[in-house]
This record gives sequence, structure tokens and C-alpha cells, in this order.
Amino acid sequence: MPSVTILAAGASSRMGQHKLLMPIAGQTLLQRTVKTALKVSSDVLVVLGRDADLLQNSLKDYPVRFAINHEFANGKMETSLQVAAQALESNSHMLLMLADMPLITSDMLQDMKRAFLVMQPLIVASRYGKEVIAPPHLFSSQLLPLLGQTGAKPLIMQHLEQTVFMDWNKEKLFDVDTPEDVLHLEQVQGLNTF
Repeated sequence: MPSVTILAAGASSRMGQHKLLMPIAGQTLLQRTVKTALKVSSDVLVVLGRDADLLQNSLKDYPVRFAINHEFANGKMETSLQVAAQALESNSHMLLMLADMPLITSDMLQDMKRAFLVMQPLIVASRYGKEVIAPPHLFSSQLLPLLGQTGAKPLIMQHLEQTVFMDWNKEKLFDVDTPEDVLHLEQVQGLNTF
């Protein structure tokens, strides 16, 4: 069974406040993502950076484990991927999520897991319109040492022949970065952000 890794170490610089603590339909953005992950795996790793203690405390009632990216301020996702790969067991496959994508559903993640088990590729990657956009992606354990060196998208591009692509509606891959994105969640998706 793949472990779910949630990258939550970003600085939220474009939001003006810590976006992962913003309320989305009665829970924080981070809590929403964690609840989705726990529906598909009992092993959920959350990689923290900025305000790690605060975020960890917000998840005190959730059965997840944590790893800290002390280099989060450089803004490179690869540093969080390195931390995650080191925290996972060497035989763990990684289902990678970003903490700021509140429209990812557990059904999407289950579909990815099924594709991985049935077709046995090295990667199951998300895309929209034939373009790899952002996680969720599922990586075979043998790729984890490379993941932190290259990043997710370059690794997928290097292994296209061993990758199964999941084509999603672009809205499902929506991420929250700015106050305008929060308005979009309210007005287009009908999610209360209070």
C-alpha cells in the first residue's frame, strides 16, 4: 500500500497569511487535505516547514506523522521531496499530494492506486489536456532516491514509457495561492471559506 505524502512546507508568501490554516468548509485547508489522504491510506506523512509547530498542533487529532523541511525558505519543492524520501521506508511507494489543492478527492486517489496495482508502472501521474500539471502523483519506491534530486515533473518526463497518466478535469487540480483563489472556491466551487 502506498504511503501518502502531503507537502505542506511552503511559505504562503502570496496569500498574506498562512493559507494552510485558512478555513475551508468548516476545517482548515490542511485538515481537508489530510482527511482526504486518510481515506485512502493509514500511513500519511505531512512534510512541514513554515510554522511547523502551529500546523502540527492543528493536526493533533489526526493519525499522521510529520517530517520537517528546515530548508523550506528556499522555495524549492525538491527539499521537501528529499525530506519525505528519507522519512519513508525504502520499500514504500509514495502517493504525493500538495496541501493546497482542496478539490482533490479520495476517489481520484483510489483510482490512482488501482492503476498502480493493476498496471504496475513506475509512476501514475496527474495531468490535464496532455500536460503534467501538479500532484497527485504516485511514485514507485525505486524512484524515491531520484525524486528529491530531480523533482516530480522532470522525473515523470524521464520515465514517460513507464508512466500511466490520469486525465482529470482542470478544476480538480486547482490550487490555492492567493486571496483571489479563495474567492474562486467560494464563488465557483460553493465552498464556504469562513
